[in-house]
Amino acid sequence: CLIEDLSDFQQKRVLGLLGKVTQVAVERLLGYEEDTAGRLMQLEVVTAPKHWTVGETIDFLRLNIDITGNYYEIIVVDPLICPIGVIPLSVLLSVSRETSLVDVMKKEFTVIHIDETREKIAYSFNQ
Repeated sequence: CLIEDLSDFQQKRVLGLLGKVTQVAVERLLGYEEDTAGRLMQLEVVTAPKHWTVGETIDFLRLNIDITGNYYEIIVVDPLICPIGVIPLSVLLSVSRETSLVDVMKKEFTVIHIDETREKIAYSFNQ
């Protein structure tokens, strides 16, 4: 992130030129340590509760998610918003609308915490 190399005054000027949403996102990223997942990885994810069907999920995506965003999986969460599985979009779009998310989700996935280092992230991806 180039902005971190600027003086505090310059950072404030640059942040002031950004749209509010972008400004908040950049400020949030700057709050994480350099070379950690919080600074390096995409933080925006798409989640769906485990009790939803494929159809409910697709309808939610159409109404609420910026389709131009780069996401390839839906993270299925329990009532405490803890991830319990993932569904690739290709799977979501290939099964019937009545199918329960828990019936098609992959239960094996890796959670990367925001404070994990670049080296641990690389190791996780290599595995």
